[in-house]
Amino acid sequence: MKLLVYTLGADGSAVYDYPNGAVHLSGKPEDVPVVSTVGAGDCFGASFLHSYMRSGDIDGAVRFATERSNIVVSNTEAIPRAFVDAARGR
Repeated sequence: MKLLVYTLGADGSAVYDYPNGAVHLSGKPEDVPVVSTVGAGDCFGASFLHSYMRSGDIDGAVRFATERSNIVVSNTEAIPRAFVDAARGR
């Protein structure tokens, strides 16, 4: 195992980088109105992996995942319409 990624709820998230013994903290996420948390963890995990696999940048990946998860929690649906439209090229 190279990385351990975990969320800290309203306090953000953290990534432990085993090979380097470093902890990367996201910091407190932007304050958004929480409508539903359904899908937020899945979105965080998928977004982190997507970004990290493309860039290898842990800090950038955790920021990206946090931003995407904030979008999810501020919507009623687990997959917000904006994500669906973007995937379809709209």
